[in-house]
Amino acid sequence: MPGVIGNIAKKFPELNLSLLTQRRTLTYERLQQGAVDLAVVLADTAQRGLFAEPLRSESLCFVISPKHPLANKKAISWEELKTIPFISGIKGNDFSDMIDEIFEKDGFPKPTGNIIINNMHMRKEAVRAGVGVTVLPCFTVREEVQNKTLKILTIKDRPLPDTQLMIVEPHRRSTNPNVELVKKALRETLMVQANHEESLQPLVLVRRKTKVLIAKMLLCGPFAAAGNVTDYLFY
Repeated sequence: MPGVIGNIAKKFPELNLSLLTQRRTLTYERLQQGAVDLAVVLADTAQRGLFAEPLRSESLCFVISPKHPLANKKAISWEELKTIPFISGIKGNDFSDMIDEIFEKDGFPKPTGNIIINNMHMRKEAVRAGVGVTVLPCFTVREEVQNKTLKILTIKDRPLPDTQLMIVEPHRRSTNPNVELVKKALRETLMVQANHEESLQPLVLVRRKTKVLIAKMLLCGPFAAAGNVTDYLFY
C-alpha cells in the first residue's frame, strides 16, 4: 500500500489523503448511488449491478503452526484438515463472510471447531501458538512463512480458489479525466508490484465534480495494516 500511495502522490502532488474505515457493503451502496466514482476491492466475485475490472489474483491459504504434526506433510486431505480446530472470524466481517461463502458455494467440507477471533492479527497469533488452523490471504503471512513461524498447508485435489483484486465502478462510469489518471496510476503500480510480490493494494475512490483531486481513504475489507486485513478506498 505505501508504494501505491507514494506513486500516486508523486503523479498528483495536489492530492490530499486522509484515512477512514468503512465496510465493503457500504462502499457498494455508495457506488450504486453515484456518491463515489470507483473502488478497488478484494472479492471472490464481482458485485451485481456494478462494473468490475479484474486486476490480478490474490491467493488464499490455510496456515498452521510449523510445530503441528501435519505441517511436516507435503499435502494433506480435506479429511485430515477436519481433524484440526478451525479458527474463524466473526459473522458480519467482510473477509470472514467471504470465506464462509466460498466454502458454501464451492462445496468444501466445513472445518471443525468453534474458535472465533475477530482480529486477524490475533488469529495469526493463535495459529502460531498451536490453537488450530485458519484461512488468510497469502500475502498477509509472507513474512511469518519466511521466518518459519507459520506454515502454509497444501490441500490435495481441491485448493482454495483465488480471490480477485478489482476496480469496481458504477455502470455509468465517470468521465472525469482525473479519475482516468488515477486508474492508470493504480494499474501501473499494481502490475509492477504483482510481478515482484503478492501484496494487496486495495481501493480507490475519486469524488465526482471536483477540479482539484482530493482523496479520503476508507478501509473496508482485506488488507494487512497494523495486523488487520482491510480494503482501502479513496474518494
